[in-house]
Amino acid sequence: MKKIFLLFFFCLSACTNLFPQKRSVGYLNAGAALFVPWNYHSDAVFFPAFTLTPGIKFFQDKDFAVVLNFPLSAGLTYKSDAFAGIDLPAMLILNIGSAAGNNANARFGFIIGAGAAYTNVVNHYDDLQSKKIHTEFWGYRFNLGVSFKYDRDIVPSIICTYGKSITPNNGSIVGIGLQLIMINL
Repeated sequence: MKKIFLLFFFCLSACTNLFPQKRSVGYLNAGAALFVPWNYHSDAVFFPAFTLTPGIKFFQDKDFAVVLNFPLSAGLTYKSDAFAGIDLPAMLILNIGSAAGNNANARFGFIIGAGAAYTNVVNHYDDLQSKKIHTEFWGYRFNLGVSFKYDRDIVPSIICTYGKSITPNNGSIVGIGLQLIMINL
């Protein structure tokens, strides 16, 4: 499965030179998210996290941009004790309208994305077995969001997330986040 993703990203980056475009531009989001991961052997848990999303905007036009980004989310879960958790996707995102950041007249925008992710969150500590119960999995990830008219170099956006493990009955995640897209990097 890893080879397929690597081949996909290599082909995607190789074909970007075929399209006329502006220079590649750095991409950065920052914000907060609330995820709810669960697996089929334990309860769902709330996972508030801070998110930093570096990436590369490798194809852009006035009203859309294609971005390869890597949202890094870290936070805490709490049921009986506080435990650290991470969520690490690699996403290919299509930003339309104000989310692309190239059209100052765009009032709204849309964010559509797909990719792969690794999630590792502690659901709770099992006192009987003296071990942490994890929701940990590799899987696919989908994002869907909306952005609003920006002022200067920042575009606020709301992004919804859905992900599922590639192995059956291993785990799922849903989430919603508020992100600030930094435009001119």
